[in-house]
Amino acid sequence: MTKTFLSTLFVFSIIAFSTISKGQTHSYSIMLAGKRIGSIQAVRTVDDNKAYYDVFSDVNFKVLWKKYNRKTKNLLEKENGHLVNSRSGIYMNDVLEDSAYFIKKGEKFYCYRYPDDEFEREFSEITHHTMDLYFKEPVGLEKIYSERFLAYCKVRPKGLNKYVISLPNGKENVYTYEEGVLVEVFVDRNWFNLTFKRDNWFCDTLLHLVTESRHLKLKHEVI
Repeated sequence: MTKTFLSTLFVFSIIAFSTISKGQTHSYSIMLAGKRIGSIQAVRTVDDNKAYYDVFSDVNFKVLWKKYNRKTKNLLEKENGHLVNSRSGIYMNDVLEDSAYFIKKGEKFYCYRYPDDEFEREFSEITHHTMDLYFKEPVGLEKIYSERFLAYCKVRPKGLNKYVISLPNGKENVYTYEEGVLVEVFVDRNWFNLTFKRDNWFCDTLLHLVTESRHLKLKHEVI
């Protein structure tokens, strides 16, 4: 190794440490039958008594001869450990397929589910939600709030450091952790199975440096 390379690596490490210390970033590869077809970026940043979450996925696949691109975008804000704002969207070939949001105003949540379901619900403190699954193991939880479905999902342990999340639409995902870190998500569907595998630390660091400036805008983007 040359001195230049070592110096560059040292500077990179210092920058990465100072940046990551402000928050957490995890990246995952989306696998189908052993082939990588997409990625997930999960970013959590803390600023005083607020926490901002930004989870984005991008998948490309083919059905017969037709190509598809599916993106999901999820933004969320917590204050003093409780949810106050959230919005999510799913896009197929850049066309909106599903979306949801909720906003805390006073003692109520104002909620919306695509395409035209608008409703209010009395405020209750929501501390655990599905985006949190990327950053901490749901030890001892029996339910967790879904930002997409605006409803609670059942949490059921399945062996050592594995948890089954039962979604309101009847589907299930299995989350696997190692030393408290999410390393794999198994998505079982009718026609196919997907696996989200965590990328290495170096990928996480590069991703965090690239997305840091974009993520700082989240404070102004969350409703």
